[in-house]
Amino acid sequence: MWQRICKLFLVNILVLGWGQKSMAQATALSENFNACFTSFPAGWQQYSVTGTDVWECTASGYTGRAVFMSGYSSGANNTNEDWLISPPLNFASYSMPVLSFWSRTKFAGSFIQLWVSNNYNGSGNPNTASWTQIPVTLPTANSDVWFFSNQINLTAFKSSPLHIAFKYISSTTAAANWRLDDIMVNEGALIIPKKFVNAGQCAANFQSDPGQFQFTMNNLSGTLDLLAVSPFELSKDGNVFSNQISYNSSISGMTQTVYVRVSPSVSDKIFRKPISFIYNGNTLNQKVDALGTSLPDGKTLRVVNWNMRWFGDPLNCNCDTSLSRQQASTILKDLQADIYCLQEIVSISQLNAVRQALGSQYQLFVSPFGSGATSTSSGNYPGAQKLAYLINTQKVIHAGDFGLTASQYPGDTSAYACFASGRYPYLLKAALKQNSGPADTLILVNIHAKAGSTNSDYNRRVCASQWMADSLNALFPTAEEAHSGRF
Repeated sequence: MWQRICKLFLVNILVLGWGQKSMAQATALSENFNACFTSFPAGWQQYSVTGTDVWECTASGYTGRAVFMSGYSSGANNTNEDWLISPPLNFASYSMPVLSFWSRTKFAGSFIQLWVSNNYNGSGNPNTASWTQIPVTLPTANSDVWFFSNQINLTAFKSSPLHIAFKYISSTTAAANWRLDDIMVNEGALIIPKKFVNAGQCAANFQSDPGQFQFTMNNLSGTLDLLAVSPFELSKDGNVFSNQISYNSSISGMTQTVYVRVSPSVSDKIFRKPISFIYNGNTLNQKVDALGTSLPDGKTLRVVNWNMRWFGDPLNCNCDTSLSRQQASTILKDLQADIYCLQEIVSISQLNAVRQALGSQYQLFVSPFGSGATSTSSGNYPGAQKLAYLINTQKVIHAGDFGLTASQYPGDTSAYACFASGRYPYLLKAALKQNSGPADTLILVNIHAKAGSTNSDYNRRVCASQWMADSLNALFPTAEEAHSGRF
């Protein structure tokens, strides 16, 4: 699998009294398993009804670590029934709690099952309790790609404390691998189409022109508070700003626009803080990230990295590519970056449509190589994962681009193999526009390296780093400002 180079979305773990039923139930669920090494995060447990194979921690997750189950061991498929059970949960304060999670499966075998119980006592054989199986859409059998299951409604179970469980079954004839990650419960009645807002730029002791986002809260009963962290301020009308705004049931079901500005007291600083949603005193998992700066425009160069996950390939991304393109355009517009470093681009035409949405000042450059394709003439090139740059020509000038080790060592298969079948680092030289004097040159290296946890995977990452360092040192021996990174 190919690991994402950089993640745009941050997941916070809320630990509120995990434990047995005799302990206080958790009123939020947001588990990414990054603390799962030799034991599960507090409150999570596995129970093996049949077989010797068990749920365990793995380093290979959707974001960081995850949990893993397979009935294949000792060279054979085995009969197993194993449960992964959540801590006790209490979602009484939610209007409509909805569950979401990422999963991935490989090899033939039964699909994982999702169950909910309101009377499991928190320990022992789960078959002694009453459980309800919840229908859920899962990844295609043996697809070996991460799949997002969401909008799983738990409202029918919220009136009493509950446990969520994932049940795994295998036999001597078929034992699939399953991985789970980023298991989360959100307030389904709260709809936030865009979870990022650019609050703009201004000098210290001034206020920026506000950015905005929208939300809708259905079935609102009580109070919904939005809380911003200084130096960000919120407003319902774009005129009166404060750190907190409140809504009552009168806005239930109606889309609301929230204006966000930055009001810094410190110069030359970048600010990024979350805007929290608090429903009847309960802080929800949903947040909006606010970005602002007190740096003057002439001192800033905004560089954004995004692995776009098989962008433009409907089969491998398991997504609506038209909707994905529209959402990508919205996100990149809001970020207002000068250089976008992008990975896993499949459809160049779809990315060009995003470029057009950004405006005529942006230029697109796509690597003439990709996964399994060392040149554009390769039959694999149209469907290959490629690297790309989008640059704002009002701030930077394109001064060259090429595959780093591909150009330095065109006939050496080691460079090809180390960078995962032709994913050579894609180097961009960009001249920074200035009002006067010679333009500075920025060197960026966009890489999409080999992922995985085996010794072979590790050795390939090591040799890839060596090839890239040797190439940069050979090409730019005196350029101390040359910067290679995981863009």
